[in-house]
Amino acid sequence: MASARGTCWGGTTASGARVATAAVPEAARTAMEILRAGGNAYDAAVAAALVETVWLPMKCGLGGDLVALCRTPDGEFRSLIAIGEGPAALGKGAELEVKGPRSVGPPAAPAGYAALAVEGRLGLGPLVEPARRMAEAGVAWLPIAVELTREAEPDLRRHSGRIPFLPDCEMPAVGAELRLPGLAKVLKAFKDDGAALFHGRLGGAVVDR
Repeated sequence: MASARGTCWGGTTASGARVATAAVPEAARTAMEILRAGGNAYDAAVAAALVETVWLPMKCGLGGDLVALCRTPDGEFRSLIAIGEGPAALGKGAELEVKGPRSVGPPAAPAGYAALAVEGRLGLGPLVEPARRMAEAGVAWLPIAVELTREAEPDLRRHSGRIPFLPDCEMPAVGAELRLPGLAKVLKAFKDDGAALFHGRLGGAVVDR
């Protein structure tokens, strides 16, 4: 969860000193709360990443992929690579677009987060809940989120027309409220369905769109 613009949040848990780093303070703070609640590093990482999904939906989302690097207590490094199967179609003659709906494969992030949560202690539900509450209540538009949305605005409007998460469908100001009730519902579904999030009705809606 490290970032060039990241935030470091430290504290003490029952097992000693811990430090969490993330792209936004709320994600690092959530990670520390998870550790204090008895979670381990896997729990904290998943919870923090899901909070970043709310504050930085264009950078860290359930509709994308996930790559994680972990170090076990004995010093061994392990990697988890959750990438959708879309590239497999290239061998069958499919072509990718540089931008747009055919520029990405099926989302694999839910399976990746679920696999990391299995290594944790708390289960997926408590890890999803902080992000779900933030998406429902609303957060603030960060400078980097405004900047990235402005860069993508022409493509967003070309493929989506009206952009529902923008206030009055206009570019937001830094600090304006960002409410994502739709994402809150998706996060609740993720809590219930885990790795199978896009295997049913929700996945069908994405394909139809």
